[in-house]
Amino acid sequence: MQDAEKQLELLKRKITREQKARQLAESKLEGYSREIYIANQSLKSNLLQMNERQADLEFLHRTASAVNSSLSLHDLLEETVKLVGRYVSADIGTWVQCNEQGQVVGEAHQVWQKGDTWQTKDSDMSLFNDGSSYFHSFNETTQWIVTPLEEDEFLSQYFGTALYLNIPYTSTSLYNLAFICASEVIQPEMLFVLDTAKDHLFSGIKRRAAEHRILRRNQQLEKAVADLELAQTQLIQSEKMASLGQLAAGVAHEINNPIAYIRANLEVLEEYHQIFKVCFNQVNDKLATDNLDTGWLLSVFKKHDISFLLKDSQNILSTNLKGIDRVKEIVDGLKTFAHAGDNKQVLMSLNQCIENTLQMVANEFKYQHTVENNLSIINAQIIGNKAQLQQVFVHLFVNAAAAMPDGGELRLLSHESSNSVEIIIADTGHGMTDETKQKIFTPFFTTKPVGSGTGLGLSISMAILEAHNVQIDVESRLNIGTEFRLVFPKVLNSHCR
Repeated sequence: MQDAEKQLELLKRKITREQKARQLAESKLEGYSREIYIANQSLKSNLLQMNERQADLEFLHRTASAVNSSLSLHDLLEETVKLVGRYVSADIGTWVQCNEQGQVVGEAHQVWQKGDTWQTKDSDMSLFNDGSSYFHSFNETTQWIVTPLEEDEFLSQYFGTALYLNIPYTSTSLYNLAFICASEVIQPEMLFVLDTAKDHLFSGIKRRAAEHRILRRNQQLEKAVADLELAQTQLIQSEKMASLGQLAAGVAHEINNPIAYIRANLEVLEEYHQIFKVCFNQVNDKLATDNLDTGWLLSVFKKHDISFLLKDSQNILSTNLKGIDRVKEIVDGLKTFAHAGDNKQVLMSLNQCIENTLQMVANEFKYQHTVENNLSIINAQIIGNKAQLQQVFVHLFVNAAAAMPDGGELRLLSHESSNSVEIIIADTGHGMTDETKQKIFTPFFTTKPVGSGTGLGLSISMAILEAHNVQIDVESRLNIGTEFRLVFPKVLNSHCR
């Protein structure tokens, strides 16, 4: 009996230990389950937050990419409306430009709708249009503004919240981004992200505004340069015509000389023509009687000296042709010199340009002056504008003649290297002081008497030579003379092919 009771007691103790162990195991299992549940909930929360942060980062990345892209201001604002509309789950969004009175200015913009569709404001978007004035107020606020629509009887029937942002553009205008959302609440975390995107957008708009100002300033500068070039061309042409007026008497004399001897020669040819006519009539009459013989014909030719007349007529014609060529050269030179043309530079002969100019100003050096032309026989080729360079040489030659009122010598020399041609124009005139030499290229400076010069010749010549990349050096000594050295870039043979 005692053994049975003892065994029963042991069994009770065993059962009690097992119950305690089971309770302990269940308690631990419950604790583990609670920890797993909490960990699972935390993971879900973290995953949700990660998804939200991923959406935030994706939104910021897209807005930053749009701002840093080459999109125009119009396209940037449209892209921003679309990105913000998606991010805040808006139903409608748009952007407008307003003046300081809150009035919409500029072109009509489209309205974005959920689902990434766009419609113009002139379509059936009356819902947004009816409430759009609610967002356009011109003020200095540059933060995102969230406004409940509960006080708006019309909009509150369909929507819960309005979101808008003012973006200053100029002192009298701004851009306004406006959105209408069905949700009544926009999360505060979203506003932090939207503020970051706003900073990107502001910098992008400022950059584009600066680029627009720079573009407009460049256009203004281009117009100013074009106007200046036109004024310079007109000034050059005006001064050129003034120089042509000063040369007119001399040029007329140069043309009159060959015209005079051509006329004299033609008068002689007219006399010869009368003799030829008499001789022809005599021969013709003799032929009518059939008594024409060689002896009689030779006697007639000898009587009228026909051999001399034929030979002299040939000489007269040859001389007249040379005279006409001389006149043609002078006229062609004047046409080239006086022609307004353009600033185009082409391949040209520097020697020919100088020779033609000498022909135009020949009368300036005709009597008391001598011209020593030692230009190289090699016909140097340069890239230049012949009419403009002729204008330069006219000024240099005429000034040289004016510096030698009692006579003197004009010397022309040229030196060539592998890449340049140097032209030296020297006179034996009265020379210049250092002070005068410093001023000769100054506009309107002249040493000539009032009414004898414009003071623009050498200043315009300097501008022309600089446009041709010509190096200029002037040396002058009182009562000795003046020397101009012009170094032209030479066209290499490989460039002339």
